[in-house]
Amino acid sequence: MGVIKVISSFIFLMVVGTSAFSKHIQVTDSDGMPLSKVMVTLDVIHTSLPENRLPVTVTRFSDLGGFVSFDSIINQGSASALKQDTKGRYRARSYGYQDAIVNVATITDEIKITMVKELDPLALAFSKPANSWVEGINFPNDEIKKHFLTQCTYCHQQGSQFTRIHRTEEEWRTVVQRMINYGSHLSSHSQEIIPKVLAENYKRLNGNPEMVPAVRHWDDYLVNSEVIEWKIGDSQSNMHDLLLSTDGVTYVGDDLNGRLYKLDVKTGHTEVFDLPYVKGDEKGGPLGFDIDVFPGQGYVRLHSLAESKVDGHIFTTDPRQNRIHEFNPDTKEFSWHQIPDGFFPHTIRTDSKDRVWFTMAASNHIGMIDRHNSNEITMYELPSRSFMEWLQIKLLSPVITLAENGFSLSSLPISEDSEGFPFPYGIDISPDGTVWFARLHANDIGSINPDTGEIKLYKTPFTGPRRMRADEDGYIWVTAYADSKIAKFSPSTSEFEIFELPVIPVGSEIPYALNIDHKRHLVWVTGTSSDSLMSMDMITKEWRVYPLPRKGSYTRELEIMNDGSVLTSTSSMPAWHEEGMLPTVIRLKPGS
Repeated sequence: MGVIKVISSFIFLMVVGTSAFSKHIQVTDSDGMPLSKVMVTLDVIHTSLPENRLPVTVTRFSDLGGFVSFDSIINQGSASALKQDTKGRYRARSYGYQDAIVNVATITDEIKITMVKELDPLALAFSKPANSWVEGINFPNDEIKKHFLTQCTYCHQQGSQFTRIHRTEEEWRTVVQRMINYGSHLSSHSQEIIPKVLAENYKRLNGNPEMVPAVRHWDDYLVNSEVIEWKIGDSQSNMHDLLLSTDGVTYVGDDLNGRLYKLDVKTGHTEVFDLPYVKGDEKGGPLGFDIDVFPGQGYVRLHSLAESKVDGHIFTTDPRQNRIHEFNPDTKEFSWHQIPDGFFPHTIRTDSKDRVWFTMAASNHIGMIDRHNSNEITMYELPSRSFMEWLQIKLLSPVITLAENGFSLSSLPISEDSEGFPFPYGIDISPDGTVWFARLHANDIGSINPDTGEIKLYKTPFTGPRRMRADEDGYIWVTAYADSKIAKFSPSTSEFEIFELPVIPVGSEIPYALNIDHKRHLVWVTGTSSDSLMSMDMITKEWRVYPLPRKGSYTRELEIMNDGSVLTSTSSMPAWHEEGMLPTVIRLKPGS
């Protein structure tokens, strides 16, 4: 009965009435006083869409008078194919208030939305994002907390609406074992501790919702911002990464289903291309232990994307079949490159000499395809942290063979520092051509001199270096995933400058990726646990935080458009962890 009450309180929507598309909307409280910085989302409901056109939602924030306008969207019409008789709805959302919904049918001049204060403490707690709930958990110590954040947030948020409910210790133990079989490296010690920690703390927080920490309030600059979303794929899709090509086209990869989406964010027009698989491919490939958990298409995956700076071809990593797929945008045909050694091609980038570089996450390699030398593939074996790690990596192939024959990966001992699995993850190319990479579990970053093959490693003063980008001055920016920070690394001095993310509660974020707006001197960061995107001015060090419209917005990659807009995709796995149960491509226009 208690669970039913929680869920019903969480999804409660106050239907204000049926009205019409409005050029001017005013949001007030129950006393008629205007409310500012209310998130108002226009969700267009189409009875029929033009062929290959994606459904769209638009989100804006009310001003000091409580007003928000969608005039430009209505007048242009092109962004959402609006018609006079198109149906839709407005949703107004603000912390401390119940969601308010207005169903609309035709265009009128004005709508008033009344927000009702939320008095139920549990409903208030459930309106908070995942980072607040995780910060409310009492971990035995900080190291176990960081280890938990590193290992238990690969696929979706912890503390989301689906994980914050109370489960027994045994139920959590089953969840943890399933996660280990899927590839998490939660240590053997933590596997014993975490189920009890989660069972006790989620029971405590659900019974005492006022103990869920407070969240960051929304700021005045949001009034000039706008978020556009395109619903893409289905509930079994995982839109892992996206790429903005030089001709302005956005490519999105459905990882689990092995599909490449081509999206024009100006019109919402899309094309879908299925990655090919080779005759004789086995379902799931060498790492097929994910098939039972996330069935999907099963043969190929599309994890990360990069574009050739020479001919515009798109390269994608395929962890299932150990391949790099190559897509020709002109002919719309695929070719592929079979990787001769290692496992799990992960993140991919290209350099100015048209070489394709990628991390091999499971086998501690960096790979390179030389397109000017008959597509020859070179594999760089990265240093191991110990002899035992080197040995475990060498034994990876027979262990995978055992797993294919029913051996449970969860029965293997796992150390606190994931010995045997340093996990090369993010990669980027600096302006001088040096290749940089991050190893998530080894807590280091490194470089490869492409001319000499020399490899250097640098220990990070933070936990969980994940994805990285080089700026125009050659500094390397990297996310500190388990420390709620980002860092700027100077190759000339080998020093790190650390920046705390502006989330509340402090230290509660898991920044998956970042990117550089070179023109405006901004570094953009994914608020992967707080349903937000955030930017820091690289000169003034001032932060701005932009909330996203959907709860459970697990974001992984960012791209910057010429006008300063930021592109990302929600990529929770499974997709039904996200509000709306569908992935979306997001374009944030920050405004002034």
